[in-house]
Amino acid sequence: MSEKLSILIAQTNPTVGDIDHNKNIVLEIIDKNHNVDLIIFSELMLTGYPPEDLVLKTAFKDKFMQALEEINAFLKNKNCTVILGMPWDEEGRLYNAAIVLQNGSIVYKHFKNALPNYGVFDEKRIFLHGEDVG
Repeated sequence: MSEKLSILIAQTNPTVGDIDHNKNIVLEIIDKNHNVDLIIFSELMLTGYPPEDLVLKTAFKDKFMQALEEINAFLKNKNCTVILGMPWDEEGRLYNAAIVLQNGSIVYKHFKNALPNYGVFDEKRIFLHGEDVG
């Protein structure tokens, strides 16, 4: 007997700056699909893309971290793993991150290392680059 891995790639349209709305999209998708093994959300799902200078504001940082806590609590008794794109503040250093959540815990963080810096993309001004290739 072979086991199958089920993966859901959540194609959504997050709104830049509307963390509550974006969090509710995440929670709804998890609730409807918690029987899936892995749910993958887009880059900067919680803040929308590009968040620009919003991510530099303390109140905004607090809000997306609170949203992460709520999502984590919701996952506590679910059997799925979630990869969630969001900004991550690591001791005052800000990264564009993919956070892996499982059973109410953060099990892995990956920081984007190839940050664009052309046209409308100015991630290098806002985020530090990660060291690991993902």
